[in-house]
Amino acid sequence: MMRILIWSNAPFCNTGYGGQVKQLIPHLTNAGHDVGVVANYGLSGNVINHNGIPIFPLRESRQNRDVISAYAKRFNADVVISLYDIWALPPNTKQLLSVPWIAMIPVDGAPVSPMMISRMRDVDYIVSYSRFGETEIRSAGFENTFIPHGINTDIFKPGDKKAIREKLGIPDDIFFISTVAANKGIPPRKSWPELIQAYQMFREKHPDSLLYIHSTKTPYGSNGEGMYFDQLIETLGIPSNAFAWPDADAYKLGVPDRGMAEIYQASDAMLLPSRGEGFGLPLLEAQACGCPIICGDNSSQSELCVNGIAVEPLQRQWLPQLQYFWQIPSIQKIADALEEIYDWTNGERKRNALMGIEFAKDYEMKTVFERYWTPFLEHVEATLW
Repeated sequence: MMRILIWSNAPFCNTGYGGQVKQLIPHLTNAGHDVGVVANYGLSGNVINHNGIPIFPLRESRQNRDVISAYAKRFNADVVISLYDIWALPPNTKQLLSVPWIAMIPVDGAPVSPMMISRMRDVDYIVSYSRFGETEIRSAGFENTFIPHGINTDIFKPGDKKAIREKLGIPDDIFFISTVAANKGIPPRKSWPELIQAYQMFREKHPDSLLYIHSTKTPYGSNGEGMYFDQLIETLGIPSNAFAWPDADAYKLGVPDRGMAEIYQASDAMLLPSRGEGFGLPLLEAQACGCPIICGDNSSQSELCVNGIAVEPLQRQWLPQLQYFWQIPSIQKIADALEEIYDWTNGERKRNALMGIEFAKDYEMKTVFERYWTPFLEHVEATLW
């Protein structure tokens, strides 16, 4: 058994990274490993004990570069698992760690960038969590192990749609569309301008529709770079009552997973046609709840779309700051996909919902740990010393 130090968001953060850390910890400890967490987000100041797990905080420098070495020594780590964009980690990470390094690497564009390659050269064990990422990393000349993200299907599961809509105040006769994504970064990875314009086209035919945007109206993070939704919506001339938003304070505090599951359970479609996804947890969570998805037919999204429609991208977009391409979605094709799902028969809805629910079972964290993590960690332990 090993002493494993996870370097990512704190497990109590309502972020994709934090959620994965939270789910992974009990499986690691049940397997006999000792676990600690270095929080690059979610904790600053002092070390805390969280349900028996030491959480080491962010101090003075981004990505813990001033303290990661001391934390690894203090925890007496056998190995460090990073779960974050590898290009954002310190270029001398391997030297700072002084122990074997497992890097879980998101790949949301292609080809793998020189910044990523320069850091991957120092990684002892590379883990990809999408088949897209696995292929791109291998094409760059690096062997890697595929271990997908996992979800909790005890929470993300079908529910009583009528009762949940009544609870949330959503009328039965509304075609309810949801989207779940952070509002940060320019250009917007979540394709906000295309998404809103596609919804506008769809709503002109179907005024009985409502788009719930689980995000913030102004940029949140990324140094204030992102969308100002009111400005875009006003410019397009879409009435404000065509949209619904979460309570701003509740959103910032973090909506629990059961609350997110209710959003998917109440939805007629979940819309997330990203320019690029390293994984795309909301796509999987929505399908586990029986909600059809509309996503981009690019990056990891293609492999996760079973019960809905993956729309063909319009064109590539070069990102000089990241040194690879994303894919811009077609406004018309997003609108067409909404139209197609709107026109499904009840039989088609039920059949597609069941397909997504069954597909998502393979991503239950218990299954993911047994199928992927267990043999991988056995290999690491056998080759570590």
